[in-house]
Amino acid sequence: MKPRKVCRAVAAAACLFGLLAGCVETRVVYGPPRNPEWQLVRVMGTFANGVRLSRGGEHRAAISTFDRVILMAPGYWRAYRERGAARRRMGQLLLAEADLDQAVAMAPDLPEPYVSRGLLHSAAGRPEDAIADYTTAIERDPGYALAWLNRGVVYGKLWQNDKAIPDFDTAIRLQPDYAMAHANRGVSLMWAGDLDGALRDFDRALELDPHLALAWGYRGVTRQKRGEQRLALGDLDRAVALGSRDERVHLYRGRVLMAQRRLGEAREALEAAIALAPDWAQGHNEMAYLHLARGAPEDALRSAETAVTLAEGKWDYLDTLGDAHCRARDGAAAATYAQMRAADPEAAAFKRGQLAGLGYLDAAEGPWDAAAEAALARWIAEGCPGVI
Repeated sequence: MKPRKVCRAVAAAACLFGLLAGCVETRVVYGPPRNPEWQLVRVMGTFANGVRLSRGGEHRAAISTFDRVILMAPGYWRAYRERGAARRRMGQLLLAEADLDQAVAMAPDLPEPYVSRGLLHSAAGRPEDAIADYTTAIERDPGYALAWLNRGVVYGKLWQNDKAIPDFDTAIRLQPDYAMAHANRGVSLMWAGDLDGALRDFDRALELDPHLALAWGYRGVTRQKRGEQRLALGDLDRAVALGSRDERVHLYRGRVLMAQRRLGEAREALEAAIALAPDWAQGHNEMAYLHLARGAPEDALRSAETAVTLAEGKWDYLDTLGDAHCRARDGAAAATYAQMRAADPEAAAFKRGQLAGLGYLDAAEGPWDAAAEAALARWIAEGCPGVI
């Protein structure tokens, strides 16, 4: 008899006589047993490692790890969701969408895949699709606070604060210690004009999470709007130190620094805002005023022209461009202000009010007439005093 058969025969006999308890464990010599329990442990361990890598910012390694999970467990929807999230963070939006569509198809009755796909739609510039997915998530589980929060954030980005605030209210009712919900409700209250309510929410958010850059930043913006410049700058500085990547936080910090005539620091703040949002017209428009403040009209012209191009001729940016032409004394200011007034009837009322406030017209109210035109010509001839 061959040696292997002898061993098996001896082992079998030992088992039969009760002399070799648990004899199947001898298979450990050849590797772990291929049973469902062991396979589940292996899948979950690999998945947990992928999640750890993704949360740590190692998205490429995370994607490779989730690839292995999907090979081992093709029906595991969470692996598709997490791989899709990692791909979204890397900007691989088409691949991410395919993964998240698969996750939704595998778990259509759960809210989590819809929330993850909603984040993708938002990143891809499809806010209405994001709202639809968050709404479906809420329908699947009305107690899922994250879905209410995320839908409110999208409404806020669309400037629909009347819809955003009730969603944040619900998220806070479901989870009273939800710092991010308090902070986001504060942002919407601020834009809605309720500065006191916004401050209460920011204060509460910071009690819950002292490292929440969103709350520090927008509490600073709110304080700037209230005229509390010193307090505003302290909050805005803290938000930047915490790594805020919100362009408005950097822009308002630039405004506060400009008001304090700290023009070098203001310029750095506005440059940071523009770097975060290169196609944001307001950042370039603000930079134009900074250049006017530092006596550099040619630089102001370049920034103002960029803002007008990005904003497709919005009248208030045309007004800044007119101011830059006026300070540059290149003869183009009057035509630019005329273009501004033609862009929107509100622009003529604004300019008349400005001239009246500076003492060039007797009355702020009234049509744009010959008296207003003459006042504008005098103002331009004197170099547009009071612009900045």
